[in-house]
Amino acid sequence: MSTDVSIQVIQGIVSIASNMPIEEIIMQDRIISARKREKTVPRMVSMYLAKKYTHHSLDYIGSLHGGRDHATVLHAVKTVNNLLDTNNQETVTIYTKATKNIERIMTKRKKLSDNMRARSKLLPLKKKLKMVKSFIKNHVQLDQREYILNTYLLKCPYCNNDEYTAKALSRKVQKGYKRKL
Repeated sequence: MSTDVSIQVIQGIVSIASNMPIEEIIMQDRIISARKREKTVPRMVSMYLAKKYTHHSLDYIGSLHGGRDHATVLHAVKTVNNLLDTNNQETVTIYTKATKNIERIMTKRKKLSDNMRARSKLLPLKKKLKMVKSFIKNHVQLDQREYILNTYLLKCPYCNNDEYTAKALSRKVQKGYKRKL
């Protein structure tokens, strides 16, 4: 399980830290007020933190911040670095609050991931193999397989059910992950 924080979570954290509505950080429509300093700093901090804490491309980060391109994200990273170096009070406050919350989320996820790994070792190998074969058979995407397995382990770590087809997994978990051929 990856300890990356999603860009949407980072945007929400920066929104709370800056007391700015998340709609203005995401901002799909580029209106004139988008260039005011009190609105651009939280958005730039969000882009900076997204680059720091995720492995997404600059284009993808920019697209989730109002359809901006990679050059805008690079400019935001450079600007936030300069503002942090000069101890701009607004930027430092938003950055420290958001970073604390992101670090807290990442440590919780790491603990959960370690717990899942430990519980996964308790599940017999034959059962794990049957589940993985079921994932392949039902065309479950790679990034969703671990999520489903972890959800299964949380709900039923010692389940005696030997049938690991799509029917055996809960409908709530597998809903939307099955592709039609």
